[in-house]
Amino acid sequence: MSAATAEPELEPSVAAPAAPPAAAPKTAPLQGNVQTCAECRVTTAWGSTSWCPQCGFHPRLNRKVDVDQETASESDDDPRNIWELLPPWSKALGGVCLLSLAEVVAANVLLADSAWRLPAGAAHILLGLAAAGTGHALAYFFGAATTDKMGPLDAFVNPVAIWRPALLALPETQRMLQVACVGLIVWLGGMAMIGRDFGRIFEVDNKPKKKLVVANPGASLAKNAQGEEVESIDEAVTQFAGEGSQAAGLAAGAANGLAPGAEAEEVRPYTTLECVVFGYLPDEEGRIKTLLLAAREADGPWTYAGPLETVGIPLSERQTLARQLRERPIRRPAVRCSVEGVWVRPDIACLVEHRDREADGSLKAARWKSLAAK
Repeated sequence: MSAATAEPELEPSVAAPAAPPAAAPKTAPLQGNVQTCAECRVTTAWGSTSWCPQCGFHPRLNRKVDVDQETASESDDDPRNIWELLPPWSKALGGVCLLSLAEVVAANVLLADSAWRLPAGAAHILLGLAAAGTGHALAYFFGAATTDKMGPLDAFVNPVAIWRPALLALPETQRMLQVACVGLIVWLGGMAMIGRDFGRIFEVDNKPKKKLVVANPGASLAKNAQGEEVESIDEAVTQFAGEGSQAAGLAAGAANGLAPGAEAEEVRPYTTLECVVFGYLPDEEGRIKTLLLAAREADGPWTYAGPLETVGIPLSERQTLARQLRERPIRRPAVRCSVEGVWVRPDIACLVEHRDREADGSLKAARWKSLAAK
């Protein structure tokens, strides 16, 4: 036997086939404005926003803006109402705008028939323009700091480009947006308050204004010639009428526009004229002090016939007039005149006695006769 026993030849082993590599999990491709953030280096879909949804970096502004991470990470099926979806800056803007709108609506309602309507409307226009201009200027300076492609002329011809950087930077720029919106609302309220009377703000009336002096017999005739107090105005007038021809002559001269000592002209007799009341002047307590009359000759136009004091009107007719006038307010005078008053519908007719008419149409020595029969 051979010393060495030959080892049996081994058949070559057949290697098992290698398992195929595991397939990588499939991921849905990103869709919609996919960008890589220059700040956090994350590639993701930005959607309709102009900043990174992960870190809030805004490439055009070259800084981060506030991003509510919890809101960005919440699922779409999280039920929330519309109020919760609104950002805080929009709620603040809405509240400020509602307060401004309430103010201008209240001013339009309360001053609709007031003599202060035009001045208040002009003040609203000026304040609104100042506020809107301030907000627009702040938006321009903010936008000019972010780009060198914005010039001063863009503030007038391209307001959209001026406001785009400020709107993209909300809520940081919410103050300037609030100021501009409030200014626009106040300006529109002032324009509505003035309405068709806008041109009257710039009217220059070269005619001297007549100062209406209301005679108060109760104050001047409270005592008789002996200094004794009288019980009523009627008694005072009766005593005053009997003091002498000199006082009567002075009163007649004053009624005809004559100074003491001036030579009296021929006094015309009183004639009766039918007038309409289109306004009145109240006293400090709100009572009707002076009627504003209009009259016309034949079929001519109605013209201003001057003021008429109510002290010579009987008490019963004064009460009727007061009730009727307060039921007929309107915003503008039916007849053009240079006096600011409270205006009413010109459908209350009355009979007035007068001697003549002034150059401006006012009645001379006018005195009340009665209400005209309807």
